Amino acid sequence: MQRANPSSVLPLKPTRGYYIVSIAILAIPIETYMLRYYALIMFRRNGNTYTHPHLSVNVARRILFSGIQGAGKTTLLNEVKRLGVDCTAISGSDALRHVIGTSDLSDFDKFSEEERITFRGQAVDYLIELSRTRAHPLIIDGHLILRNRETGEIEVNWNEHDQRLYTELIVLNIDAETILERRLGDTRERALDLESVIEELDAEMNAIERYIVDKPLAFIEQTDLSLATGELRSILEPKRRIETNTEMPDWLNNPGNNRANILEFATDLDISDGQPVILIDADRTLTPLDSGAELYSLVEPLSWDSFCAGFRHFGYSFEAFREAVIATSAISADSYRKYCAEAANLIPLYPDAINLLKGLRSGPGYPMIVTCGSPTIWRQLLDYHDCHEIPIFGGSHFAVDRFLIGKDEKGILAHFFKEKGHPVISIGDSEVDELMMQQSDLAVMAHNHKHNRDLLPGLIGIRDVRQWSQTGESDIISDFDPITFEQIIQTVEAISND
Repeated sequence: MQRANPSSVLPLKPTRGYYIVSIAILAIPIETYMLRYYALIMFRRNGNTYTHPHLSVNVARRILFSGIQGAGKTTLLNEVKRLGVDCTAISGSDALRHVIGTSDLSDFDKFSEEERITFRGQAVDYLIELSRTRAHPLIIDGHLILRNRETGEIEVNWNEHDQRLYTELIVLNIDAETILERRLGDTRERALDLESVIEELDAEMNAIERYIVDKPLAFIEQTDLSLATGELRSILEPKRRIETNTEMPDWLNNPGNNRANILEFATDLDISDGQPVILIDADRTLTPLDSGAELYSLVEPLSWDSFCAGFRHFGYSFEAFREAVIATSAISADSYRKYCAEAANLIPLYPDAINLLKGLRSGPGYPMIVTCGSPTIWRQLLDYHDCHEIPIFGGSHFAVDRFLIGKDEKGILAHFFKEKGHPVISIGDSEVDELMMQQSDLAVMAHNHKHNRDLLPGLIGIRDVRQWSQTGESDIISDFDPITFEQIIQTVEAISND
């Protein structure tokens, strides 16, 4: 796990030392957010089918398993099948051979574009019928892009036939050097230079961004076969509920009850009329680390890779965060608190983040932490830095917390305070913060390790956006005007005086 640069952060204690869819959210009633939740999760996975939440329609799972030549798809699929996972794997090439009636596809590129589209359509029909005879997912080992044998040009293998065939996409995303090494040990005809491999990887990502906009998407990035196998297996098999001795609360099973608990907590806060509210994300915003990853690194039964796989597959939905809470709640409440204390000792805060929190705490605004991570960890972090008065919205263990906070819940909370007449300033770093930031009078984008690539599209159209480098460095990663922690504090003071 990549650790923070000690020169840019302070430790807690001196003793321990890619849906590619941006949605513009307007100032709309809170209830609309819950409807939007169902719009984002168009299909709910159930064994071999996706069930539409509003329609009595079941759709067989037909998964495109993609990756450029040499990524290792065949090896990974064979390993998954060896472990007894119920799935049927077939290559797109085999489907083409079936409909063309030949075992040799070497001349396929010589067909006209019209002929190739026709054959691909027939192959799709064959695969759809095949999936209807299966009680488990059908995985098609294929390619989003391929280099034409005749021209040497990279071509995108996606058309209206593919659009109706696939229900989801899994991409095996391996580094170029590893792929080249595998190709050099293979006798098949493929590009054998690093520049060509990088070109193909870039082309595949571009194809995903352009064409795959309405289907569940998961990336498997591990080069370790055992890790990659486990992640693929978790995607293919139906979700298994973790059994605990504690009864799950109502809010964990009902987004409406969860929302009600959040707003009840917000209503009970002692905030003056018209007082500015500052909503601050925690992980990767106040620290370079993820508190959840630190917690999971300490608890052997918990798997961070499996934890992340759910978000890559289902996005930042209530259901995804619910599954995360259930996973964490597999350990007892006492053990959870113990491990949270240990994790807190491992998490450094940016010096500027500490200065920001202390400045806001003593100023005229009302700061609060709104985190998808562990509020228990963040309570200890804030208390250590004498920020006892700053409340925390969050939830990661159903026997300890009252609600969970996800992407939608952050937006709901910002909307709630705006409706109450409070100026809202939000500070966040990633896509999960975009709805909160879209509801704010001032949105502050905190730099993160991914250069905020997933957040930037969601900030388009917001009236006032600034970027904050928590290390005090002058690096600029967007066209937004920079802002320092001192200027954030001054902005809150200026709003309070208006």
